[in-house]
Amino acid sequence: MTRWTLVSQMQDPAQSQLGADALNQLCQLYWQPVYIYIRSWNKSPADAEDLTQGFFSMILSRQSLDLVAPERGKLRTFLLVAVKRFLSNAHHHDSAQKRGGGQVPVSIDAEWTTGHSRKIDPAGGDSPDVLFDRQWALTALQRTLSQLQNNYEADGKGGIFQALKFTISPSGARRPLSEVAAELGITEGAAKVASHRLRQRYRTILHEVIAETVDSDGNVEDEIRYLMSVFSNT
Repeated sequence: MTRWTLVSQMQDPAQSQLGADALNQLCQLYWQPVYIYIRSWNKSPADAEDLTQGFFSMILSRQSLDLVAPERGKLRTFLLVAVKRFLSNAHHHDSAQKRGGGQVPVSIDAEWTTGHSRKIDPAGGDSPDVLFDRQWALTALQRTLSQLQNNYEADGKGGIFQALKFTISPSGARRPLSEVAAELGITEGAAKVASHRLRQRYRTILHEVIAETVDSDGNVEDEIRYLMSVFSNT
């Protein structure tokens, strides 16, 4: 059962706490996409941070998901619909809700959110919806790469990850594998095998990251294809 499936079952008392915990974790993945969406509506970084925190506090404090029931198949769609409604009713959310005041706070380190959000600038003429999906794609891929790096380092293979991570992206900077193999002290054939395994593990982790945000395995590949199409347009 994925985290998003647990969230969709929050109305069941037996699953309520599990769903709330799952939603809290998922919100961390979507903090930046929601922030960039709000920021794109001519909000200052500070105001966008406050509104983003207020939005997730509202989501986490809800006992029912009826507001967005038709969109609950994918977390990405659910949150985009929800944040649009949140902003359209922003006059109901006064300063008491800033930074989650009076609500359930999102368990994301305040220093982390400030440091990352200030680096996000919705420059250009893209629509808020496009910016949301683009930041979602970037965040998902960054999380996947970070988990992959952690896995390799835990296995004592951090050097291999650093040397071969450029092979994950087909559009990334290229280096001759023979050169990388020499640096690692292995044969070029071994470097090719290591690169193949790295890409396989990356794909597996990406599948796991996306699977947590949809309600069925059948939606995972579609969501990954959409992610890649969005990322290729960044």
